[in-house]
Amino acid sequence: MALATTQGKEHALEQLRQRKEKNRGKEKVNNASLWAGSDMFYYCQSCDEEMRLPETHPGPAPRLCNKCSALKNEGWLE
Repeated sequence: MALATTQGKEHALEQLRQRKEKNRGKEKVNNASLWAGSDMFYYCQSCDEEMRLPETHPGPAPRLCNKCSALKNEGWLE
């Protein structure tokens, strides 16, 4: 069982590394330049993945994308 968990962790962290590499250097959207009522753009603090939320999204913007959030819940991401 531990071997499967270790392999899963290694695979997940490799996927994270690939997402970071893919998103490196991507131009980020400046929310101030968007029309009123447009989706707002946020970026994952871990992998820089783009997250779009409606302007009316209740509460604070998420800090992590769904994939990185799942890694953090597993204890594999700090």
